Amino acid sequence: MILTVLGSGGSTGVPSLFCSCAVCENARNNPDSQDYRRCTCYLLDDDTLIDLGPDFREQVRLNAVDLKKVRQLLLTHSHGDHLDMNSIGRRIAPKFSEDPPPLDFYADDAGSKCIGGSDLDRFPLYNITPSPIHPGEKRISADGSLEIFALRATHDPATTPLNYILRRNGRTLLIANDTGWWHDDTWQTAERAGYCCDAAVIDCYGGIADPDTTAAHLGLNSMKRFYDELVSRKILKDHAPAFGTHFDHHSGCIHRDLTAAMMPYGFTPLYDGMKITI
Repeated sequence: MILTVLGSGGSTGVPSLFCSCAVCENARNNPDSQDYRRCTCYLLDDDTLIDLGPDFREQVRLNAVDLKKVRQLLLTHSHGDHLDMNSIGRRIAPKFSEDPPPLDFYADDAGSKCIGGSDLDRFPLYNITPSPIHPGEKRISADGSLEIFALRATHDPATTPLNYILRRNGRTLLIANDTGWWHDDTWQTAERAGYCCDAAVIDCYGGIADPDTTAAHLGLNSMKRFYDELVSRKILKDHAPAFGTHFDHHSGCIHRDLTAAMMPYGFTPLYDGMKITI
């Protein structure tokens, strides 16, 4: 599996539009650097998107994403930085798209209703097929190549947020952005599922500025505790690589400083355009 990081930023991105703090000014003055972050979004291999936010058009351009090859979209939650309905609307044919490729959409209830409406009857308008998924459930992609397992994240409960364990070709990846410390039932669900992941992408929104936060996000210290808990419960392999994500100017530092702060833990901060082979 190859994970392409289309975006590693929080809801504001870096720089935040109207902010003149040192972190934002540095990114604004260095738009081609690792300090410039767009909203969190990933491409797994060339056929699976995880989230689709307001920066998607630029992310597609910068990473030469071939949208004709994308066959499924996994939604973590329905906040606007993870699901941009303006971009989804461009799939409407023939008004905005001559021939939008078919897309399977994996989400819990709130995300499904964002696209499908309250009766889930609007999906054909976008040539999207809903594949509802709830915590503790497993789905297999239409071509049989990708196993998708959902876990309840600790985030805004109104959005029914999800984290995912993804397995393909014998390799397994945990995607755990936009979460604080998991609730007990999530830890137990992940244990019972029997996965032992080869790598993990973990929320680190608090960075070094708020390193111990656990409510709706994690910081550097709580990310370390989260990682250790994953390993102790055998949800993640011992010494598996871990990558911090979902940074913004509140994280407290530029990419170089994040890298230095994470190094003692053996973690790596994601940056836009980064590719990870699992």
